[in-house]
Amino acid sequence: MSNFFLSTTIHSSTSTAEQNTSGDFGALWVEQGTSSVNGALIGSGVGAYLRTGDRIKAAPDSNARLVQFWLSRTMPKNDDASSTLLSKQITINSDKVLLRLDEVKFPPGATAFRHIHPGAGIRYLSHGQLEIISDDHRETAEAGHIWFEPANSPVRAVASMNYPSTSFVRFMVLPVEYAGKSTIQILNADDAAKPRLQVTHRHFDKIVQVAPG
Repeated sequence: MSNFFLSTTIHSSTSTAEQNTSGDFGALWVEQGTSSVNGALIGSGVGAYLRTGDRIKAAPDSNARLVQFWLSRTMPKNDDASSTLLSKQITINSDKVLLRLDEVKFPPGATAFRHIHPGAGIRYLSHGQLEIISDDHRETAEAGHIWFEPANSPVRAVASMNYPSTSFVRFMVLPVEYAGKSTIQILNADDAAKPRLQVTHRHFDKIVQVAPG
């Protein structure tokens, strides 16, 4: 059993200065502009797996805005161009976990019926508006909102009718047996039989060793 921090850092830069990663494991999602990881270019709307020591660099004049997710034993370090917007401590009971970066897109008014996921995760709303209803609170998320969902925590989400689409990027820490598989479990049988209107795009699945094994 090990304790880790699951965090989100936003990095905005018009500079081409190189940024070195400091988290143990992580993910990069390019919201705006163009970036590179170890010299490989990554365009807007694309995600990539990060490791300790990877080199991130914004392309010249790209006005990059980078969303970074971290799984680390310590809080991520901020610099002049970045800030940690959310950090939650989680407990991992295995020596290996599956890290997943994916993106969920809703048409207007679509509902993710009350459901759970088998691992903790952080979400970043990139477009639109989403009503998030859990068992103990309700919130309306606008673009730029970041929130944490514990493992096996029931939640329902409804996309606004006022936007052409609503989407969020999600970084989850999952049991390894979910590699390549969907994690959503609809809790009501009648809801599970209804059409699912939201579409999920997986940027990567990566199994990592988090403890000596």
